[in-house]
This record gives sequence, C-alpha cells and structure tokens, in this order.
Amino acid sequence: MRIQVLVKRLGRRGAGFEPSPFEILGPVGTVRELICACVETCVKKHGKRNVRTEPTPLDAEEISSMAQIGKIAFDIDYNGQVPSLEEAQRHALQCFDDGWFRVFLNDRELTGADMTITLKDNDVVSFIRLVMLSGRLW
Repeated sequence: MRIQVLVKRLGRRGAGFEPSPFEILGPVGTVRELICACVETCVKKHGKRNVRTEPTPLDAEEISSMAQIGKIAFDIDYNGQVPSLEEAQRHALQCFDDGWFRVFLNDRELTGADMTITLKDNDVVSFIRLVMLSGRLW
C-alpha cells in the first residue's frame, strides 16, 4: 500500500515539508501498526543507502536540494551500526506514548496507539514532532 507521509517539526518557520510516498507492507488496522510499518520502511531505506566513510565535496545542486529540506549533510555514517528493526519500532512506540510526536490521518488526530484506523491508498499521514524548548531569559 502506498501512502503520503508528511514530517514536520512544530514551531519551524514556513511550510518546509512535502508529502513523500511511503510503501508499507501488510494490512494496517491500528495506529501502532501504522507507526511500526512506517519505521520498517525507514529502516529498510537506511539499510539500502550508500554509506560514505569520508566526506566528499558537495556540488551546488546537492547543496540546494538539501537546503530545501533544511539540513545540509555529508551522509557519513560515523558509528557504522545497522539499526535493529525491533528496537527502532519499540523506540518509536515509546516516543508516541510519551507524547514526543503526534500522528494525523487526513487531518484527523490519532490519539491512542490502539485506536482503530482505516487506511487507503494515497491517504496523507502527518507526523508532527514536538520539540521541547528550554533556555533562559537574557
């Protein structure tokens, strides 16, 4: 099944996100299954990407495309560890339960991990990461 995923940090200036297509496997009936399916897609993408160990110069096209996302990086894997799917899913579910991010399905908030959902092709799923601000007054 193919869905459109939006990832946004609350408080970031401008609408710096675009829907990106996600292929998820199997039926999805709860929010828990949706989060696990999205994490599985991300872990598989991470495992397939070409990892560099030394920085190489970026050309203007690479810099401009990364600037649109909001992060310019060299894609260097400093620790060389392959992420564990089960650990990543457990971590994502714990973060959802703790309120670190919110999930919306077609502009409707999904409030609980065991909430039943009906997911169709090309549905828009939004993940909004809540960033805790800290600091002091000057």
